[in-house]
Amino acid sequence: MQSIIEVENLSYSYDGRIKALKNISFQIPRGSKTIVLGPNGAGKTTLMLHLNVLIFPKEGKLIYGLFIPFTYEGREIWTMGPLTASLEGIYYALTISLRSNSIMITVIALLSTSEIKNLLQALNYFKLPKKLILLAFFFYRYIFVLKKELTKLLRAQKLGDFRINQLSKLTQAMVI
Repeated sequence: MQSIIEVENLSYSYDGRIKALKNISFQIPRGSKTIVLGPNGAGKTTLMLHLNVLIFPKEGKLIYGLFIPFTYEGREIWTMGPLTASLEGIYYALTISLRSNSIMITVIALLSTSEIKNLLQALNYFKLPKKLILLAFFFYRYIFVLKKELTKLLRAQKLGDFRINQLSKLTQAMVI
């Protein structure tokens, strides 16, 4: 069975002295379910950061078994090493790209015309964690509070004929 992820002799140290991971090797077969268990400080989070490519290995290697659409079986166009591109594969890759781009454009069009509060209520409908939704509501509310306060300060600056040394372009853009 083909592996979706292979880890070979993965080692990592945050400070250069104590290794968070030391010579970890394993394979995860395609279609399998895997769980990572261990005590505090065993390196579970460090391993997940590597698997999600948020940090890079200092020793060892990660191999991801990816499906590359242009290597789909069919009439061969060119070969480069172990990869063979086919006309059918290129057509398949273009179809995937067009479909995913059209889905993203549709989602962006729908989301951009919706009010933030309605989007956040929709997140509740999709059973996202309550704390995450409340955090988003607070963030949304305080962005407007900060904008309102900034507008007051800038208005006071103009009326009172006093100057703040340098307002950043970002600050000025928030008022507009």
